Formats: sequence, structure tokens, C-alpha cells
Amino acid sequence: MRRLVICLLALAIAAILAATASNQAAGAPSDGPPPPDGYFTLQPVGTWSGLPSGASCAGQVHRSTWEPRPDNTRRNHVVPNTQTVHDAFAARPVGGYDPHWNSWLLPRVDGHFTGTTDEIFQWAACKWGLPDNVIRAVAYQESTWYQYLVYPNWHNRCVSYYGCGDFFGHSSPDSIVYMNELARFGYDYQQDYGAGLGPETFSILGIKSWQAPSWGQMPGNQNGTFPFNRNSTAFAADYYGSDLRGCFEGWISWLHAQNANYGPGDLWGCVGNWYSGDWHDSGADQYTSEVQGHLDDRIWLQPGFPNDRPGCHPTYGCPGPDTLPLEPPPPPPPPPLPPPPPPPPPPAGPPRATACRVPRVVGRPLASARARLRAAHCKVGRVRRVHSRPSLRGRVLAQNPRAGKMKRRGYPVALRVGRR
Repeated sequence: MRRLVICLLALAIAAILAATASNQAAGAPSDGPPPPDGYFTLQPVGTWSGLPSGASCAGQVHRSTWEPRPDNTRRNHVVPNTQTVHDAFAARPVGGYDPHWNSWLLPRVDGHFTGTTDEIFQWAACKWGLPDNVIRAVAYQESTWYQYLVYPNWHNRCVSYYGCGDFFGHSSPDSIVYMNELARFGYDYQQDYGAGLGPETFSILGIKSWQAPSWGQMPGNQNGTFPFNRNSTAFAADYYGSDLRGCFEGWISWLHAQNANYGPGDLWGCVGNWYSGDWHDSGADQYTSEVQGHLDDRIWLQPGFPNDRPGCHPTYGCPGPDTLPLEPPPPPPPPPLPPPPPPPPPPAGPPRATACRVPRVVGRPLASARARLRAAHCKVGRVRRVHSRPSLRGRVLAQNPRAGKMKRRGYPVALRVGRR
């Protein structure tokens, strides 16, 4: 009898193990976070033509119910219309890049995936041959992993640097054109910031939509990413992955013309370029260092990560997911542009005149620091709020670059500001 019981027990254990293996093979979801080393690795330069499709990568995602950012759920399930995305890019071909950029890379971007925030990162990493942990770390640096956080009780005003950022320092005829173009897609940011003022970048990965005419004329002074980058987390991750892969392949021709050290194979150089638009300058390297710190810490696996969110504002109320239309009606096509003049030689980047002499703003209140930077022909760049003692709350604790540095006019100075 005892042998029979032991035999039956062994068969039951074997059946449980077989069922577990079967579920894992079928991709049954778990309830835990990704492993510390992630799931996907960097694919070498030159392998771009063999990268898997988005549909193939959807089957390679390790599904999990783990969602440390439930505020993203609505935007995680927005799938843009592929033809509308491709039409937006086709109307705005970029100059100063390898031909693959317009012919292969941008046409591959579609944002056709839904899932949790982390599943979307996995999908984009697979599709573009990138380490998923790098995307996780960049997303923390850009937005603390928030796709588009707003103050729902204050007409959906976006929460700065939690899905919208890089705000204009002053209004201009060009910025007014851009802000009016954005307003056609369900929200006029000028009601919050003033005529011609508002965010240049959107999404969990800080995708810039603003296109200064001096960089190359485009309809509406935007590069075709809006409103997809605001509306869809998957589009944001897809577009970011495409940019990082194109840079890694060495396809940014204007950057090589501007800096001979740029070339294929330097992933961290490309991470820094995403921030500064330059190649291993001080701003890019500082940004990269911060991203690498998040990666080394595996910040998304820390116990306090699910509670890492901005507090309530005394005027705007508490932040949360937006209630904007998910799919606003498509706007009428923009009026045709006049025939363009002969294309200027690359680079198609901002002027490099060193007209910004960085002032010292450490110790000053943020408003005073902004005024001082503007007076010195600089502008406020990324503002990161960090815990500090009460006497330093609202004051600048650190700046980059340091005081006395000469930079181009309008150079963004990154600030760290004390908070509770």
C-alpha cells in the first residue's frame, strides 16, 4: 500500500511539472518583474536586415501581469493607424541621413503592439535588436516610466517631465505654428503656457516632435511623430528603438559631418545623442552616466519603484491618467509647401555659436535660476527634483554644465532642484 501511495504521488508531481513546462512553452503569463539581466541582447552592426518583425517579436515577449505603472494602461492599449503614421512620415522626409532612414527604418515604425509597460519595452527591444534593460533605464531617466501623466481635475494639463517636457523658453512665430498644429489633435497646450509655448517632447521616452525650420522645413513645424508619441506607448518605444538602431548603424550622416568621431557600433554614444543631439559632449555623457546608473541599480526592481510618482499640486490637484480622446479625428491635410530651395549641406542641426555663457545658479530658487539663464542666452534643460533638507526645497542643488562654460545660444542647462 505504501508503495502505491508513493507511486501515485510521484505521478502527480510529474504531471504538475509537465503542465508547468507546457504553460511556460506556451507563453503563459507570470506575475513577476523581468529578471535582472532582461531578455534581449544587442544585435551587432550590420544585422539590421535580419531583425525580426513586430509580429514575430509579439510572440517572443515574456508575458507578465506585473505593471508598476497602472496609469499607463490606457495609452498602452492604443494602436495607431499604420497608414496614418506612414503618411505623416512620408510628408516629412528627413535630410542628412543615410537613405536607409527614410526607405527602411521609418516605414518599419508602426506601434502595433499592446501589453503592460514592460511588455512594450520587450517588444521594441526585440524588434530593433536592442537590450531591453537599456530601454527600461532610458525610460526612467526621461519620464520615470510614465507615458503621459496629467492633472485630470485641471483640464488634463500634462505633468512636466512625466510624459511631456523640454518646454519653449520664449514664444516665436515658428513655435506658434507648431503649437497650433498640436492643438488640432485634441488639446491646446497654449491654454496652460501661453501663445506659442508648451512642450517640445512627449511620451515615456521623451520623443521630440518640434522641428525648427532651421533644421529642415516640415509641415506644421513638427516631425510627424505627433500625436502618436503622446497617444501610444508602443509607438513611443517603437520610434525610440528605430532611432537608436539607426544611430548604432552609423546612419546619421549630418552627425558624422559635424563630428568625425561618430560612427557605427557605439550604443552608449547613441543614448547620449538622443539627449543632446551631439556626440559625446558633456551634456550627452552626463545623461548617459545617469542612465547607466539607473541600469546598474536596476531601478525598476527596487521596492519603492511602484510608488515613485509626483505628489499632488496645490493648484492643479493630484496627477493621474488623462481623459483625452484616444483617436481624435484626423486633421485636414496641411497646405502644400512652396517648392523648396536647393537643400543646404548637412548637418541639419541647431547653430553651434557659443553665445551662452553659463551662469552660476546653484542655491537660487528655480524661478530665479530660469531668469538668470535666460538673461545669459541659455535656457533651462532637464529639471530633476531630488529629496533635500527643508531649507533647500525649491532651490537649485546642482547644474550641468558648470558656471563659466561657453555654449551655443539657447543651450539647455540641466538642473537638480530640491523637493520634499
